Amino acid sequence: MIPIRCFTCTKVVGNLWEPFKQKLQDDRSPNEALYELGLTRYCCRRMLISHLDLTDKFLMYNCPSYTTDANDSSPVDERVEKSGPVNIQQQILRVASRHL
Repeated sequence: MIPIRCFTCTKVVGNLWEPFKQKLQDDRSPNEALYELGLTRYCCRRMLISHLDLTDKFLMYNCPSYTTDANDSSPVDERVEKSGPVNIQQQILRVASRHL
């Protein structure tokens, strides 16, 4: 889950992650790949160079989802069983939306 924009200059870089990975697999150096993609600013270059793609690793884990129904008086363990497991991205989005 690469950020969509560069944190410093706000240039869109999210769409360049897949082409960047492909160029690296084609035995190009990171420097060549970044120049071919048109990234000349060091702030944008660091967005791709320093990114670790952990999405596949996170998806190996299922987190239980908790219901937030105020009328549900059953214990938390039962609520988890009712709702079943969800993937980590759904869990992260659910938690993040509560804090907005």
